Amino acid sequence: MINVFYERQIYLTKDLPPNTKTNLHANTIPNEKPIRKKKRTIIKRELKLPTHFNKLYELFNELDRVLLLMQRRTSRCEWARIKQTVEQNCKKRFSKEDLLKMFAVDRNLFKLNILKQRNKQVWLLDFPQKDNSNPKGETKTTKPNTGATYQELQKRSNEFHGKLLGIVHRYHSKFISFLIQKLKKDKIDTSQLESLDLTKITSWHHKFSLEKIPEIKPHQIKDFFNDGGKGCKKENTNQKIANDLQRIEKKVDRKHEKNERIFENSTKFKIYCNKELQNRKNKDNSEEKENRKRKIEKITDMGENDKKDSKLNKFVNDSQMKEELKSIDKDIVKRIRTRERKKIVSGLMGTTGKGARKKLMDSSLPQICDTICSIIKGLRKNSINLTILVQKLSQGSFGIVKRLCLNEKEINDMITQLSEKVPSFIRIVTIQPLHSGDKKYQLLKINTRLNYKQVRNYLIKQSKLVSTQN
Repeated sequence: MINVFYERQIYLTKDLPPNTKTNLHANTIPNEKPIRKKKRTIIKRELKLPTHFNKLYELFNELDRVLLLMQRRTSRCEWARIKQTVEQNCKKRFSKEDLLKMFAVDRNLFKLNILKQRNKQVWLLDFPQKDNSNPKGETKTTKPNTGATYQELQKRSNEFHGKLLGIVHRYHSKFISFLIQKLKKDKIDTSQLESLDLTKITSWHHKFSLEKIPEIKPHQIKDFFNDGGKGCKKENTNQKIANDLQRIEKKVDRKHEKNERIFENSTKFKIYCNKELQNRKNKDNSEEKENRKRKIEKITDMGENDKKDSKLNKFVNDSQMKEELKSIDKDIVKRIRTRERKKIVSGLMGTTGKGARKKLMDSSLPQICDTICSIIKGLRKNSINLTILVQKLSQGSFGIVKRLCLNEKEINDMITQLSEKVPSFIRIVTIQPLHSGDKKYQLLKINTRLNYKQVRNYLIKQSKLVSTQN
């Protein structure tokens, strides 16, 4: 090891100039330059943009590249092709709204022509025309658009990026002005914020959220309509709107005609009453109320007297009834119709008076037993609350209830008759409440072990015996 060190020092002293002192025991080389540390590369901190602005900036750069390639291939720059290629390269969705947002930032980014071909709109994109002006600015000449270069595309992207930053600067300046006012109310020093030059900022304020900035509103399409390369007048757009409205009105009229045909054959009278009741609610004059009372008294008198009741069926069918019943409630109309139906049913049975009503109810017990069993089978249960069952029968669209015009009391009486005649099949049980605050309720049970057909035949035989005895 010592020999190696000594030889190294001798080798170094050969090249030295005379009259220089050499230190044989030195480990460093005297003429070797000191190692300098490398300077740190200064990174330019650019201001950030929100996510929806960054997306629009990337789509703009990709759209410029696509247009340049399509022009060099001398292909027509249609919207469908441009959209497909941009989405494949950028792997992001590109819609017409995004393009109109670019026009909202700068109207002269592209040249857009909207043409009509067989009731369709065709969008054509192109770079704007170049204006070659003299230095004095006296004369200007426009050359045909021969395409752009990569250097021009870079300038365009920088300009577009700067305009997006300008939009964010506006929101940032509003935020700082609002923040200064808020701090002054709390009596906090705001000299640092007021002294800032907002045009020379390297970063946004830490409380300023970029994601809260709203999206750019798209530009209106009306400015881009062209007919044969010339600007479209406003009259043509207004005519389009008028024609579209006429088509919509015709469709609506056809729907109304269909609905009127349906109601002409069915229930004209109900529709007529509903319309007039709505009009009557808006009018609350005292004279109309008095006339209404007089008309109601006339009709109630007709329902009470037997002689006038015989003429009531004709009176309802006449056209005069519709004119006189303009301001009458639905309840009164229903009462009149129930009286008519009761009389028609009693006339068919060949009986009149209160006894006829009871005979009808007794003879229709097997039919009501059918409806009760069908309701309970649909629920897949053996029992049901009696009040709920009565409500379903009265409010539902069952044939027997409509024919006989049964009330809730009459339905309840008929169910009790069934439980008395066939107690082995139907039972009514009163259940007491578990808690003190609850109420009692009745429950109807059916014995599923018995054959329903035998029970029905038994009820039919009894109804026939009652009719023969009387």
